[in-house]
Amino acid sequence: MTRALVISGGGSKGAFAVGAIQRLREAGITWDLVVGTSTGALIAPLITTDDIATLVQLYSTVTTEQILTPRGPIDIFTHDSLYDTTPLWHLIQDTITPEKYQQIVASPIAAYLTTVNLQTGTTVYWTQHQSGPVGDPQTTATPLDRPTFLRAMLASANQPVLMPLVEIRFDHQQYGDGGLHEVTPLKLPIELGATIIEAIVLSPAQDSPVTHVYTSIFATLARVISLLVDNATVMDIQRATLINQAIDYRNALLATATSLLTPTQRTTLFDNPANPDPFAPYALLTLHMIRPPQPLPTDGLTFDPPVLQQMIQMGRQAAEQAMTTW
Repeated sequence: MTRALVISGGGSKGAFAVGAIQRLREAGITWDLVVGTSTGALIAPLITTDDIATLVQLYSTVTTEQILTPRGPIDIFTHDSLYDTTPLWHLIQDTITPEKYQQIVASPIAAYLTTVNLQTGTTVYWTQHQSGPVGDPQTTATPLDRPTFLRAMLASANQPVLMPLVEIRFDHQQYGDGGLHEVTPLKLPIELGATIIEAIVLSPAQDSPVTHVYTSIFATLARVISLLVDNATVMDIQRATLINQAIDYRNALLATATSLLTPTQRTTLFDNPANPDPFAPYALLTLHMIRPPQPLPTDGLTFDPPVLQQMIQMGRQAAEQAMTTW
């Protein structure tokens, strides 16, 4: 049985995820792998060393100025983004020291960081246990070097247009936020054989209409991104539930076929190499969702310590409530 933790994107809303993880760990829940997108990719590496205290400290005290700074009117036309994330890059480097990275590499828990390659338009995953991108034919089962891993963290957290693209390997391939394809990255852990997944989603299942009138490009862009994220989240979850529905349906057909068909007929229908079952590699998945009951009190780009601390408590409460139904 493989158990995975999945952490969706959401910027400063990641404080909710930290609170939820803190409560899950207090309950004794552990994971074999953790997959994160955007803010989830900043959280995932410290889960591998069970450094919850550092996550709580960071996500309760960090300010917006420690994450990003807006570019000036002229700079916008000479750069690829509206914000500069040099402060975030320094924070990543200060947090994941060489000593800390050695602990992450030594951990049996694999941390997968979700990015999107802007040149190829594909989702690319990075983990500390492999020398390059997951699935790349040149990747070997040797540790990824620290600078590359840290750049992958930054790339996953950088929303294109808002934040700079990142050349993770300095090969003219530019990467950005994995949320462009997967806000809640359930696909990889399912393919890796996870049968139990705790998925922390940083938006409510039912979002309420807003009354705000948008009058600036930044506010409008933030709202558009929020709507895109919400739609992507729905698609990510539907993909996972569809697999379960397909497996249930296949098993029901198999049970019926046992009494109605001969063994040869069953083999021809269900185990025909010329027409393979696309869901055969998958097992039934237990998916535990943890979501806020209402929209979190931030736009995702603002890091305000009192609000962050409030969201940590909201995450703890949501995890506590969710565990009562497992």
